[in-house]
Amino acid sequence: MPLIEVIARDADTSYDVLRIAEALAADGRDEEALDWARRGLDKYGPDSRLRSLAARCHLHLGRRDSALELLWANFEQRPIAGDIPTTPRGGRRRIQAVA
Repeated sequence: MPLIEVIARDADTSYDVLRIAEALAADGRDEEALDWARRGLDKYGPDSRLRSLAARCHLHLGRRDSALELLWANFEQRPIAGDIPTTPRGGRRRIQAVA
């Protein structure tokens, strides 16, 4: 039985859902990872780890606006500089709220 099925059978915390989504994303299955992240957010409420993972998946799928919306929600929840994406040179890039 694949690991994801084993974990999914007993998933009862946002961390369990995060582990499943991370495994799927690591395997290049970003759409499935997004589905799990959405389930976790729907069931357990705001979770910055799930939103960050979902944002990475959206970026891999070319959905920049969706990724920024999730990252902005994380920033609004906990406005610290570490949550702001940086450019490859390390300079700060401004996040704009998605309308």
